Amino acid sequence: MAGNKTFYISKEDFKYGELDREVQRKQIHTICRAIKEGIGKELNIEFTIERNGTLRFSLFGPLNLIEKGIALIQRRLRKDRLQKKSDLPDGIQPLTLDNLKLHNKRLESRRQFSCSPCNETWWRWVPTHKPVSRCFKCKVRYDALAVADEYGKGTYRCSCGNIFTGKAVHNVACKCSRCQEMVYPSEIGPLTEGQQRRSRHGHSCERCDHGRIYPCPAFTNPQRVALGSQPHESTGSTCSTFLTQQTASEYFEPID
Repeated sequence: MAGNKTFYISKEDFKYGELDREVQRKQIHTICRAIKEGIGKELNIEFTIERNGTLRFSLFGPLNLIEKGIALIQRRLRKDRLQKKSDLPDGIQPLTLDNLKLHNKRLESRRQFSCSPCNETWWRWVPTHKPVSRCFKCKVRYDALAVADEYGKGTYRCSCGNIFTGKAVHNVACKCSRCQEMVYPSEIGPLTEGQQRRSRHGHSCERCDHGRIYPCPAFTNPQRVALGSQPHESTGSTCSTFLTQQTASEYFEPID
């Protein structure tokens, strides 16, 4: 679908605003011609420089090419290299470092890892498409445990409104002390000695027959990891695996 759109860049935001007017025209013309050749000759770009130094751009052609053209023009000609939200399609956010962090965070999940030889278990936020982490002792890289095998401190949310915590295995239900309904944990996280809270309600789950079997078979040996992760086998991808250990706070400015 063809269309047209007009947008402006103020002199204060213009990357070459302090240069001579003729030099400005040459810079803009060169950049617009490169953008047009790069994304499609069906796109036409016209620009004028107003008396107050404001740039006026008019783009004609397929709507998808217009949106790409606006983004590239603002990226190349604005001092802050950012896109104005008012010039973007509905539902699209400007490409900023904060928005990029938020987007990448949505692609991460907290997963559990275990190393049987080192008797260590840990949780880490990792990319959803590649849940791999390295044991800090032996430096072996492991795949995450299957979600159904995760264990630790669980949060239970019963339909009666009762919310309680305790030792949990992902696919094992515990009894609600208020209504006696069996509830599966809604989330599981790391469990340490300092986080264990004593309660007048004893542990009661399917594995221990509601407290009749002690210790609970779901946690047979607290001194050993319940289930070891499988060592990660690299697929030989050319993509660097450093992202496995990268956190959501580690970003670098793009390089021209």
